[in-house]
Amino acid sequence: MSIKILNQVKELKRTSLLSMVLLLVMASPTISVAQQNSTERSTESLIKRSTESLIKSYGLGREYLTLDWTDKRAFSPAVVTEGGKTVWLAGVTAPFDAEGNSLAGDFDAQAHEAFRVIESRLVELGGSLADIVTMTVFIGDTRYGNSFVDIRATKFEPGHYPSSALITVAGFALPGIDLEIKATAVINDDQ
Repeated sequence: MSIKILNQVKELKRTSLLSMVLLLVMASPTISVAQQNSTERSTESLIKRSTESLIKSYGLGREYLTLDWTDKRAFSPAVVTEGGKTVWLAGVTAPFDAEGNSLAGDFDAQAHEAFRVIESRLVELGGSLADIVTMTVFIGDTRYGNSFVDIRATKFEPGHYPSSALITVAGFALPGIDLEIKATAVINDDQ
């Protein structure tokens, strides 16, 4: 992606966040009174504090770059985070479900189970699937690509998809495995 496009995206996001902050400043009596009564504080300082408050209160410390076509594939070309705890998850395969039943040959069941395992690990660390910022997905057959995208779309809020790579491989560590998901998450400090 060119630097020009990245700068335009940064400016758009900065403008959008600033607009939200200004709207809150004008709409909130508490913030407006603080602005009027505090001559030693600059408007810029007030906006900065309000922005930091929004980031903590509403999870705005994460920015998702989206393009028209990427939503259809349930991924973001880039995700920007600030602060938080970074969690690098090992690759997850799911040849068996939680009860030990074989999922060999059932790609969809393996994908759902892999997401369940990833989510349980993140919950243990104070997070959730929504905290995943990037993932690399390995599948054993290109025919599973669209199925995986459809399943991933159900696991994340629209427009808040992790960045992702979907790669077809020749084989996995054990027979019966149809996919492996390697993810990185950033868990906000206030969770």
